[in-house]
Order: sequence, then C-alpha cells, then structure tokens
Amino acid sequence: MKCISCAADVPDDGAFCPKCGARQGLPGVPPPAPALEPEVPVWEGRYSFLADGLSWILWVIFVGSALFVAFKWLSLSENWARLVYGGAVLLPGIALLITALVRRLSVRYRLTTHRLFKEVGIISRRISEIELLRVDDLSVSQNLVQRIFDVGVVTLQTNDTSDPKMDITGIRHPVEVKEQIRTNVQKRRSRSINLETI
Repeated sequence: MKCISCAADVPDDGAFCPKCGARQGLPGVPPPAPALEPEVPVWEGRYSFLADGLSWILWVIFVGSALFVAFKWLSLSENWARLVYGGAVLLPGIALLITALVRRLSVRYRLTTHRLFKEVGIISRRISEIELLRVDDLSVSQNLVQRIFDVGVVTLQTNDTSDPKMDITGIRHPVEVKEQIRTNVQKRRSRSINLETI
C-alpha cells in the first residue's frame, strides 16, 4: 500500500511510513485525534455613554431654548413656578442619564476565538452565545454623531434558528470589533474544514 502522506511504499501491516514516519490509517487503528484549539478571550466590551451623543446634543439644545424662552417671554416670579419649569427642563436629561447607566451596567459583551457572548442583567442574568461557525454576515451601523465619537452597533446574522440575529449595541470602535469577529469566524471555518478533511 501507499503512504497517505508521501505516497511511498508501506508494508501492508505497517502502522507507520518507513520514509516520512506518518501514521497510516489501517483498519481497526483509529486516526490520531486532532489537537483541540483552546478557547482564548479576544475582546470584551460594554455599552458606551457616547452612543447617546445625539440625544445629549438634542437635550442641550432643548435646555438652551427653554432658558431663552424663560428669560425672554415667561415671568416665573413664583418659586414653585421656577421649580416646576426647571424640573420639566431637567427631567429628559435625568432620564437619559439613568437609561445610559442601566445599559452600561447591565449589558456586557465577550468575544473568544470560538464564541461571542452577550450577558444582560444586573441582579438576574441572561447569557446568549453564538458559535462563530454559525455567523453568516456582519454589518456596522452609525449615525453622524456616533461616527464622530467612533461608537455604533455591530449586527451579526447567523444560521442559528434560536438566535438568528445579535446586536452589539453602543460599543466603542465598532469597525475594529467587526473585523476581529470576521477574522475569528474565518479562522474557525478554516479550522473546521481542515478537521473535516482529516
């Protein structure tokens, strides 16, 4: 018979090639197990406050307009009227801050060489994961302000029926994160193809 590696002549009962030393696939002799690639952390991220940049800019414009209106046309001579008006002006900013804090504290992302994890929750926790082999498509979306601050959303389309889409929302450097995911997807696919040919 011929060597499976170098095509040299090998005795019929030989387990190894006398020329190159490669193990031969004899009946009843299992092929060597491929070395498993360890799962290594690649990237970790959280929601960035800069992702709400457009909302903060609009709120600042709203506050400026409200102050202009108050000084120009409104006569807020009573203390209670000033407090109510000031509270109404500050309320959207407080809501924006609380929403951003909750997102920052409750959502975490982690990329390894094999999987992408999304953890949601502060007290309770829900973990979603996607095998990188299942990722079909990647895209990045940013509005104008997010482009200025280099934040955005990375969207993964997968062939997983239970979780066909995952958004990595409000992260810094989204294009770089997308490229890291893409690189690791390609590595996993090439590794999978190599294992199937063995």
